[in-house]
Amino acid sequence: MSKEKNKKSSSTVLVAAGDSLTQASFSSNYLSILAKKLNGDDYTFINSGEVGDTSESLLNRIHDVIAHNPNFITILIGANDARQDNEINVSLKAYRKNIEKIIFEIRSKMNVPIALISLSPLGENPHSDKNKTVERYNLILKDIASEHNLTYLPFYESLISILYKKTPTDTSQFKLNLASALLKSAFQKYILRRNWDKISDSNGFSILTDGIHLNDKSGNILAGLIQEWLLLKNKH
Repeated sequence: MSKEKNKKSSSTVLVAAGDSLTQASFSSNYLSILAKKLNGDDYTFINSGEVGDTSESLLNRIHDVIAHNPNFITILIGANDARQDNEINVSLKAYRKNIEKIIFEIRSKMNVPIALISLSPLGENPHSDKNKTVERYNLILKDIASEHNLTYLPFYESLISILYKKTPTDTSQFKLNLASALLKSAFQKYILRRNWDKISDSNGFSILTDGIHLNDKSGNILAGLIQEWLLLKNKH
């Protein structure tokens, strides 16, 4: 089910499509942060994130996104594609095909501004094999954005620059027991009532909570990128 934020009549509607990073039960709620940044402006933010979604899953439910009749759409999808240890060239080809189909389905129904958000790092080692894979996924997003006249929001680039400056630099390879990570984060968030940044600190991270989900530091960065995009688009 989609969650609606700050619903107002006759407002500008933004639908954020994605996975658990958007759904925000286990990750910073960047849409809530964005709503606060745009306090006083007439926006409705609709959260269309689903835990566990891949690009294929989002494609299968993209009509639910379209049904909200949005004025703007953001898409942040691919973390669950990229974190799998499948044959990389096959996975990249499938990802490109799914994203292009998503864009086609939207464009066949409406011509609204769409922002493709680059995937955030997996783990905090900027030199890891997994983040080199993430960069290949992001090259696909950048290419599709250019080809279809969409906006590419450089979220990965903003976060990776922080990791390059981190002392000491994380040198570990990406490993994630997702079920265990979600259970641990949920306990700290909903039982101990810690905020995402404190959870991040307790796990030894600086921008992520568990190696994949966002803390409020990175959530603020993403909200800022979307805010800049919206303000720029609304000037035209």
